Amino acid sequence: MVPSAITQQADAWKSGKRGGALARLLQDAGYDEDLLYEPVDTERGRVHAYTDSVSTIIIEYYALDVGSDGAKRIYRVFARQGLREFIYRSIGYDPRSILPPHWREFHDRLLLATAPSAHFSVLREMSEFVLRAIQNGLPVSNETVPDISVGQVWGRHWEANKLAAKLGERQRWEHNYPDYYPQSQSNPQEIWVYPVEALATFRRWLDEIYIPEKFPSYLDRKVKQKLMARAEADHLLAAVTPALLSDDEGDE
Repeated sequence: MVPSAITQQADAWKSGKRGGALARLLQDAGYDEDLLYEPVDTERGRVHAYTDSVSTIIIEYYALDVGSDGAKRIYRVFARQGLREFIYRSIGYDPRSILPPHWREFHDRLLLATAPSAHFSVLREMSEFVLRAIQNGLPVSNETVPDISVGQVWGRHWEANKLAAKLGERQRWEHNYPDYYPQSQSNPQEIWVYPVEALATFRRWLDEIYIPEKFPSYLDRKVKQKLMARAEADHLLAAVTPALLSDDEGDE
């Protein structure tokens, strides 16, 4: 099985010649694309990338139909562990260690977020809300940092309602951004941390005031900044809005 033979098969498929044994195997597997490969532009020029499913059929053809010794060896290896896993192992890639960018950015920030004993930070306490938001399309990045908005609005609510007198004084605490954030240039920074006695008040405020009354304006700004589409923002707001208990459910 040499590259030129695969190139000939790809050229034949591209020209519409679908009567050969390999072409029949591909068609039996439901493959009906115009090309056997995906053209990919790289720094070294354009290359032809074959999916794992097409590659499996090609190797199977050369191993079992043609009888190529090289194809037989490869076929035995990936028959035991799967072609995709075989390729991942050969290049040292572990997909389980890779997080999508939005998840990674929030994950890395959360790891750096701390609070002293008997206090909580807005970032850590709103993590469930942010996770639901990311899952439904919020593009968390150094340009979209939702805890800043929440922290500012909550801070104004805290002062306006004189909550310190009821729940205890808030304190300043050190906060750091991940190294790849532009904001990290001014690390360490100071944030407010709040007494744990205020947790229930914060959670109720987040669900009943911030999400329904303040979060729509935050999303409007992201739409205007072209960081997300209007339909995505509407879907996101609906997804993170907490469900309410009906009167009947509350009486049970």
